Amino acid sequence: MQDDDGRIRLDLCGPGALPPDARAVLVRVGPDAPAAAQDRGWAAVVPFAPPAPTAFGHGAGCGCCLGRGGIGALLGDLFRRRATGDIAWFARVVVMADAASLPALRRDVTTDIVVRARYRATDEQTGENA
Repeated sequence: MQDDDGRIRLDLCGPGALPPDARAVLVRVGPDAPAAAQDRGWAAVVPFAPPAPTAFGHGAGCGCCLGRGGIGALLGDLFRRRATGDIAWFARVVVMADAASLPALRRDVTTDIVVRARYRATDEQTGENA
């Protein structure tokens, strides 16, 4: 599932019954992020707890206040772990989040230049670039 341009496919989707994929990493976002028994069969399952919102509506350590962090840092770490053999080789990353979290995650992955160089985000609905 690596695209013609060499980037890894990055799917942002809502919670649902996705079939496990041995060539994909599942990133579970939110309070129920720890891997469940039905998550077996993925190359890896990674929990991601988004920062709690502050009084200004930003998460603690949000990208606009502190620079690169959050999902960008997690995706960078996954790429490094893949390159060094610390994690199974994967060709796709699926980020599963609730509907309220998806817009911020989409913004973060499409504006982080390092993430954009390594991953190509696709829209859950259309399959097109996000």
